[in-house]
Order: sequence, then C-alpha cells, then structure tokens
Amino acid sequence: MNRGIEIDTKLADDINRSVIKEQVELGVAVRMACLKIFCG
Repeated sequence: MNRGIEIDTKLADDINRSVIKEQVELGVAVRMACLKIFCG
C-alpha cells in the first residue's frame, strides 16, 4: 500500500473504515492452508 498515493493516510489508519488489516490476516490464513494442503 502506498500511503498518500493509492490511499489517503487518514483512511488507511481508520479502524472503522479500513479493511486492510482484515485482508492481511485472511491472506496469511489462506497461505497457511495452501502450504498445509500442498506440503502435507
């Protein structure tokens, strides 16, 4: 994420409006599940 270019800093830091943290957390879970499936 490029603060000030792709997204306003105030919006990125607003817990009530930003889903960035949730997307990162879900991305980690998906990668872990893929590793478990493909690596045993």
